Formats: sequence, structure tokens, C-alpha cells
Amino acid sequence: MKTPLLQTMYATALLMLVAVLAGTPESGRANEPAASDAQYTWDLTEFYASKALWTTHLERLRGDVDFLAPYAGKLRDDASTLLSALDAN
Repeated sequence: MKTPLLQTMYATALLMLVAVLAGTPESGRANEPAASDAQYTWDLTEFYASKALWTTHLERLRGDVDFLAPYAGKLRDDASTLLSALDAN
């Protein structure tokens, strides 16, 4: 059974989540680069010549870590789980 304090905390967390989601852009604007002064922008073309190359590499890396999926949310359970994850690859 939830205590009144716990119920209040859950209600507050839910309200905060709703407020954050209400302010989240729906148009995909999060993927657009922010307007910034050029002096504060890193030139990453030394590593990736194009955004397409970066995206390709990112997708490959995501595939490379699929073996960790069974350990999602479990690494802090105990030392043997962490060790199993580290030895998995």
C-alpha cells in the first residue's frame, strides 16, 4: 500500500513528465543543428567527411553492441552480472 508521501511523489513525478513531454517539439527540430557562433563549433570533418558517413558508422556501432541487450538494466545487480557483460564480447 502506498503512503500519502509516496503518492504525492508519484503525482509530482507524473506532472513533471507531462510538462516535459508537452514542451518537446513534435516536428523533429531536435535533429536540426542549433544556430551557434562558428568559433564554438567543432570541425569533425577530419573524422567524418559527411553526415551520411557518420550515420552509417553510428548504425554499425549500434549493431556492434547488440550483444549487451540481455544485460540492460542488470549491470548493477551484482559483480558476476557485470563480469559476464564485460566478458560477453
